[in-house]
Amino acid sequence: KLNQTTPACLDEPRKCSNACCSNPGDMKKRCGKCFIAVYCSKECQIADWKKHKRECKENRAFVVNVQTEEHLMCLSLNFPTYFQENFAGDERGYKRYKEHFDKLGSLGAEKGRGINSITVSVLEILKGGDIVKLRALAELSGEECFDDRVLHLEAMKGLMPVLEKRHAEGK
Repeated sequence: KLNQTTPACLDEPRKCSNACCSNPGDMKKRCGKCFIAVYCSKECQIADWKKHKRECKENRAFVVNVQTEEHLMCLSLNFPTYFQENFAGDERGYKRYKEHFDKLGSLGAEKGRGINSITVSVLEILKGGDIVKLRALAELSGEECFDDRVLHLEAMKGLMPVLEKRHAEGK
């Protein structure tokens, strides 16, 4: 089942998720169950289903902690009062969180599960391999910010292969 809705995150074009295809994926043709896999056509999605099935189940099981979801939502709504009251007591704390958040790009604007949800946007970052976004997510979920140890671990797991690849390339 393809989802024809335009997602919240349109930062960069992605390749079709079918490994046998080299066409660019259409963000309006994402897996209707997990919202992560992107396909160029219904035929590619059908051809890829056997491989994607397990990953799709894992993607659907991933959920951002309710508290972290609320923090990210308040950042996306540019709501400094929330952070002044709950964290820093002043605007400095909000600015620190906002700096990291701005590196993440466009995040979903709804709680729970769905194409525009924060959970799906975070999962896309974790699977995308963008070093700037992964570092920002690791910082935001770390002890000094939101202290979401599960998400922090996931961000670090996503960051490690990227860092290893960059090291191997001499960067």
